[in-house]
This record gives sequence, C-alpha cells and structure tokens, in this order.
Amino acid sequence: MIFVYLAAFTGGLLFAVFVMMYGVERPREAHPTGERSFRLSPPIVIAFSVWFGGLGALLTRLNTGTVATRLVVAIATGTVVAAISARLVRKWWAVTP
Repeated sequence: MIFVYLAAFTGGLLFAVFVMMYGVERPREAHPTGERSFRLSPPIVIAFSVWFGGLGALLTRLNTGTVATRLVVAIATGTVVAAISARLVRKWWAVTP
C-alpha cells in the first residue's frame, strides 16, 4: 500500500510543478458560458493527492493503526484539505467588478 501513497504523493508534486510552469488558465472555448468548475481544478487535485499520499505514507512508515484505518484517515484528510483548497480557489477566482 505504501507504493500507492508514494505514487499519489509524487504524482501530486509533479502535477504541482507542471501547474507552476504552465498555469491553470483554461481557454474561453472550453467554457463558452464563462462558468468555471472547481470540482477537478488542478489545485484541488494537487492538494488531495499530496496530502493523501504524504499522510498515508507517513502513517504506514510509523505503522500506526490498521491498513483500513490508515486509508480512511488519509482519504479523510485529503478530502478536508481539498475542500479548504476549493474554498480558497473559489475566493481567489472571484470576479471583481
């Protein structure tokens, strides 16, 4: 299971580097109505995968709890951090008149 956590952590970091290099802007043609979706935006995916992978690998390395407990804690923490990230991104992307 540690390989899943490390793959998620490494993938999240690599995706973060990609976003830092190329940005997260989407062309207007992708959303003709001007609406933006925050469900699968890159910052949210990055936040979930980094926290899920990092905490899961740490809990596995420290041998804390059972496999199911570690998985549930890692998923819950990743979801909470992704929700906080979504809220911050939504405020940051707010259109100001």
